[in-house]
Amino acid sequence: MRPPSLMNELVEEVLLRLPPDNPASLVRAALVCKRWCCLVSDPAFRCRIREFHRSPPMLGFLCNLLEDDGLTTRFVPVSSSSCLSNAGHRYLQVWNSRHGRVLLYYLRYPCFHLVVWDPIMDTRQELPRPPLPQYTLYPYGWAAAVLCAAYNGDCDHLNCHRGSFVIVLVGNTSKGMLSSVYFSKTGKWSTPSYTEQPGGRVSDKRSSVLVGKALYFLFEHNKEILEYDLPTGEMSILELPCDRCSQLVTLTTMDDGRLAFATMDEQYRLCLWSKDHQGLGWSLTIVIELEKKIPVDASLLLAITPYLVGSTESFGLIFLKVKRDLFTIDLRTGRVTKVYHGSRISVVVPYMSFYTPVLRAPSPEDDQE
Repeated sequence: MRPPSLMNELVEEVLLRLPPDNPASLVRAALVCKRWCCLVSDPAFRCRIREFHRSPPMLGFLCNLLEDDGLTTRFVPVSSSSCLSNAGHRYLQVWNSRHGRVLLYYLRYPCFHLVVWDPIMDTRQELPRPPLPQYTLYPYGWAAAVLCAAYNGDCDHLNCHRGSFVIVLVGNTSKGMLSSVYFSKTGKWSTPSYTEQPGGRVSDKRSSVLVGKALYFLFEHNKEILEYDLPTGEMSILELPCDRCSQLVTLTTMDDGRLAFATMDEQYRLCLWSKDHQGLGWSLTIVIELEKKIPVDASLLLAITPYLVGSTESFGLIFLKVKRDLFTIDLRTGRVTKVYHGSRISVVVPYMSFYTPVLRAPSPEDDQE
């Protein structure tokens, strides 16, 4: 005698708790029986997954690599059973990723193009050339960010990767700091605006972070941050504690949404600094000793320079390059994990999104359970 089947509601509660960073687990669950396949393929169930977990998982990360045949951006899934392919984008470099989209740029003399890639749908959209000054051939001293067009709070950003988006482009010119915004609804760039701002060049090797309704970009010399206010388009400068930023800096945020940055000190410690609650200065929040956690010979570690090459926008992971090895550092636990080995990694951008594979629901003609 067969045992009674679990109610659909109980099965749903179990399936909701499958790890969201491994979409293939849902595919395996759908193969158990016809009833489970019907549950997993229901659009309402996919909505419940996003509402249950809320924070999108990291499905993978993109690396800017300098290979023998030229520049390449490679997508590396975090799970070996991921449904996303290990895609490569030759001659393209990654700039930013947010709200399910990836912003790439094509850099080969005399061309400069921006491309928006949706890894879930595996579609690429090439954008019209930005309104750069005539003498600008390369995006050195420029930075750009992609985000959902409903950044004003009308979207929860859990499943908006197929909707409208905007691109914010900032950079240095002889007239001052230039900014222009691309709107996917119209397919056009806004008229460039200029602001007189001190400082050096905006870094094209560091991804921006979104805090509230403002984007933050690093300058190359690690002494200042450019703040771009999305509703008004106004730009301002935030000072970093210069004596604490001798190494490369990467931006991130705290659990409560405050702006933060990570850097390395001379003792091979990862130091996380956050904006204080009054927004007036910076406070040292987390210190993680790395010398005994990185799985390389200690004498070798002293002879090489570890580099911070990226971070998740939300509080979570920092990416560290040691020679050709790439590690993640968990800010909550201090755990260090090797995630990749590759040649000449310069930039790492995590891809955060929900991905629930679309499955065909069984038809009445299919075999019974």
